[in-house]
Amino acid sequence: MNTTYIRSFCVQQEQCNSLGGHLASVSNPRQYSFLQQMTQTAGQTIAWLGGFNLQGRWLWIDREGFYYTNWSSQLTASGNPCIFLNSATGWSNRPCTLNQRFICSKNAFGC
Repeated sequence: MNTTYIRSFCVQQEQCNSLGGHLASVSNPRQYSFLQQMTQTAGQTIAWLGGFNLQGRWLWIDREGFYYTNWSSQLTASGNPCIFLNSATGWSNRPCTLNQRFICSKNAFGC
């Protein structure tokens, strides 16, 4: 979790790419719990995840299937196409242009 840089979704994704990763995706409750704890341990409450809406469909930036969901609230996707984690309530969506912290994910095996 990066607690230094507070930037938009797209800029944060570029930052993750420069580190050889991507914004984090969540495919099960265990992963969500890990990211939630990481966010809280860093003293934060919200952070960008790698979820976004494209033509009415929710996707993860790393191409993982969007099967597990943990919405605390879901706003209209048209004006709020990017997903952020709220460590207290689940995740929600908001405009991608808002600046906030982020969580990168990287394959530990480099494959």
